[in-house]
This record gives sequence, C-alpha cells and structure tokens, in this order.
Amino acid sequence: MAMASQHQDERPPRSPLQIQASRLFDAHQYKSCELVALMELSQMKQRQHQSNNNVGIAITLELLGDCAVATERYRQANDYFRDAADVVHSHIARRSGSRTMGNGGDATNANKEEVTSMWEAELRVKESRALSNVGSIIEAAAILERSLPRTRNMDQQRQPHGYATLESLMLLGNLHTMSGRVSDAVVVYKFALLKNPYALEAVERLAKLGCDESTIVALVDVGLKRMVREQLSQRKTDEFATDDENDTSMVEESKEEELNKQAPLLPLKEYAQAHSALHRNQLPSSLQHFSQLSSQFPHHPYLILQKAHVQQEMGHILAAEQNYQRVRSLDSHWMEGMDRYAHLLFQLRMSRKNAFVLQQGGFIHYQFSCHAGRDGPI
Repeated sequence: MAMASQHQDERPPRSPLQIQASRLFDAHQYKSCELVALMELSQMKQRQHQSNNNVGIAITLELLGDCAVATERYRQANDYFRDAADVVHSHIARRSGSRTMGNGGDATNANKEEVTSMWEAELRVKESRALSNVGSIIEAAAILERSLPRTRNMDQQRQPHGYATLESLMLLGNLHTMSGRVSDAVVVYKFALLKNPYALEAVERLAKLGCDESTIVALVDVGLKRMVREQLSQRKTDEFATDDENDTSMVEESKEEELNKQAPLLPLKEYAQAHSALHRNQLPSSLQHFSQLSSQFPHHPYLILQKAHVQQEMGHILAAEQNYQRVRSLDSHWMEGMDRYAHLLFQLRMSRKNAFVLQQGGFIHYQFSCHAGRDGPI
C-alpha cells in the first residue's frame, strides 16, 4: 500500500490543443476530437525526437483511445491505451531510477509490468476492457493480473494491489467468471465487496458462485466498518491534527463509538441473504427476504422481478404473473427477465387449453415444467 501514496496522479498539465480536444470529447464530437488529437500527436512526435521526456503524449493517446471506444473501434482503442500506459510506465521508471516500482519490496524482484501510478492503472483497465469488448477474455484478464498483481500484508494474507479500484476488481472478476476460473473470481469479488459493500453486483456474483451466506454477510459488515472508519479518520484528522496524546486516545474512543452507531444506508445483509438463499435453492427463505425488500422499496423493478422469479420457481404462477405485470407497469422498457415472463404466459395459455381439452373428454400428451432454470443471470 505504500506505493499508492507516491504517484497518485502523474498527469502533467495539458497543452492548449489537448484542452480543446477534451472539450470536443465532452461534447460528444468524437470525429473532431480525434482529428485535433491526431494533429497534436503529430506535433508531439516531432518534438519527441528532440526530447525523450515527453509524458504528455500519453494524454493525447488516451484521448484517441477514448474516441475509439466511443465509436466502437475497440482493437484500435486497445493499441492507444497500451501505448499510453507504456509511456507513463517508462516515464516514472526513469524518474525512480529503475525499470519498475515494487509494491513495498525490492525493485529488482518486482513484476516488470506492475503499474507505477494510478494513471497507468486506469489506462491498463481501459486496455483490458477494450480487449474484453472484442471477446479476448483471457488476454484481457492477463493484462490486469500482470499490471495489478495481488500482494500479501504483514500477516501473509492476500490483499488487492495498492492501485486496484472497484472497477478493476469487478472487471477482473467478470473476466475470470467468463473464462471458468471460478475460485479466482470469488477471491476478486470478495476484494471488491471489501472495497465497497454497496457493490450489489459483487454480492450476487458471490452468491451465484456458491460463496457461503455467512461469508458474504461478514464481508459486507467488514466493508461497511472499513468505509465508515475511513470517513471518520479523514474527518477527525482535520479537526484534531494538533491534539496531544491524551486527546488522541479520547478521539479514538469517540471514533469507535460513532463507528458502532453508523447504520448502512441500505439493507445490505437482507439483500445478501435473499440471493444466497436463492442460489442454495432455499426458495421459501429467499421469497421472504425479497418480499421484505420489495415492501421497503415498492417501486424497485429489479427486486419485484426477483420476487416473481422465485414465485415462478415455486409454482406460484398467478402471483408471479402479477409481479411481472407490476414490473412492466413500472418500466415498460424493462427487458431483463422478460423471457421468463413469456415462459410463464405460455404456461398459463397451455394450462387453460389443457383444462378445456380435459373438459371435452380429450387426452393430453403435453407436459410442461413451471421451472425456467437459472441459466441466465437472476
């Protein structure tokens, strides 16, 4: 973690042309932005022959990469982001007097591709995401693993890299999931949940991958306390920077009391228990949790949708249909889970048809299960 305080943001001041290109990008004028940035890049490459220390070229390359992403040219974006990250890495390596910066260790033993600044880390994430958008899942994951390798703390416990962000952790977890590396995905999602317990997607992913309910709830609890502790520390540091030791101990006691009083902004544990029970096939328990959540947030289409899914799994077809209709009334453009709604409507149609055939003395060959399965995300 020591490294994270040394090179938080190595971005140099932007040139006038870079400022204009950024304004064009913010206005969604991607072609104009790209043309201006290419002109700036051409001039910077000419100046680069006279000076080897021109890290500002990385700003232009990043802008070009952002334009390529905005226009869905992901292969080209990947090249721009990679070149920009290499420029930043080489610049800081020259400044530090070595080829790489170790994460609190010996530079000679450090990973040569390990990021050296937050700026470089952001560029590597963009590079990885561009590759994932074209289906290069393994290569995209390898970039993040090489650039942001996991470290160990003083207790030899694994921890995320000092420059790892929630975005990089969730991206890496999703890439591991898609490539079938379930155990690695679970580790990364745990790191993500510790970094931000409101990352509800991480809660769902862990539940779906078979993580124990008590573990997920504990991660949420630890993440909440860590988040509150960081907020309190930041606030108390400014207020009591000049206090003596006795006052400092009193501050720590008051901080701990305030920490215990803090309540989460959302029912995170209830959310974790609902998804964990669902993926353990404990449907009555899951339905109870989702019912409580949907009653607390009655206009939340996703929570109502989950409740409808569970009811459909349990065979409560009419109740599920009512909740699906509720989702459609809340958001007529909602698409997630509507395939199961269509499944249910077809089942109701066939049930009514079968009832009519039986009333007429017919014989039914048709069999249909009310269980839609869980192949897709829930």
